[in-house]
Amino acid sequence: METKDYPQVTSGTSLFLEGRAWHDNTGGNTYHSVRIWVNGSVVAIVPFRYGYENAYQVSAIDKLIELGYLPETLFQHGSERPTRDYPIWQIDRHLETVTYSVLTYGKKSELFKEGK
Repeated sequence: METKDYPQVTSGTSLFLEGRAWHDNTGGNTYHSVRIWVNGSVVAIVPFRYGYENAYQVSAIDKLIELGYLPETLFQHGSERPTRDYPIWQIDRHLETVTYSVLTYGKKSELFKEGK
């Protein structure tokens, strides 16, 4: 996995996780994609993947870690744990970011595509 040299988020950094989901009525599965914004600019898109409810937030957290925006671990309550184990609201509180997230359901064709 290649990582680029992106600045890690700091206090006051704005994160916006724009999720889209589609439910496959035939197969009964739900899929999502997420567009990730940092300080008002799109930095990544996580395309079509399986997952429902808050899975889009976990996908975004994983991508932000991969790109170097989030640390791989957080130290909290006397122990260090992988960042991806925390819900986004706890990461927001711990790093003092300003995080917004939204998930809308629609058609399969409305899911975000690869790239930015």
